Amino acid sequence: NGCTATAVTSITVNALPTVSINSLPIVCVNGGTLSLSGYGSPSGGTFSGTGVSNNVFNPVTAGIGTVNLTYNYINASGCTNSTSSSITVTGSPTVAFSINDTEQNLINNSFSFTDLSLSSYGSIASRAWNFGDNSTATSQNPSHSYSSAGTYNVTLTATASNGCSGTATVAAFVDPLPTVAFTTKGSACVSYNNITFSDGSTVASGS
Repeated sequence: NGCTATAVTSITVNALPTVSINSLPIVCVNGGTLSLSGYGSPSGGTFSGTGVSNNVFNPVTAGIGTVNLTYNYINASGCTNSTSSSITVTGSPTVAFSINDTEQNLINNSFSFTDLSLSSYGSIASRAWNFGDNSTATSQNPSHSYSSAGTYNVTLTATASNGCSGTATVAAFVDPLPTVAFTTKGSACVSYNNITFSDGSTVASGS
């Protein structure tokens, strides 16, 4: 019959959200987890990638190297956008040290420590020694003497030039002085003075 009809409706086209990732820090493999909250913009989105769970990055899971992370955001209109950025996981030094003699007597004890730490991610930049008796040092190869007998846990914390650190602990033993004592049996005449002496000395540790 030649009749026509027209219907008109409006459609709103929403723009995608502008999504960005703030600069991510270099993290040490043994430095603990990193919360990614605050690194994605706008806030409220979700990070994904190797080592990421609930917006927390675990460098141990990710491993040493460069890891690509993705930030996904959904705005109030239901529009989604995402962006990616890399994060670098760097290694920590292998910390070790030796002692000239791990067990010494209380008198004139002198422990010499030699730092054997190595780093494949820069040189060893600083050292912090704790000798277990509230004494410390920062030199590479220090010496230390103890004023009391006992077992002392000596700890070295070494920090590499990449900012990562590691620790090692070795026990140093300071032996106590013996308690010296002796006894005699009976008396003796001047013509027959064979006197018997019995050692009663003791020591708290060792023999």
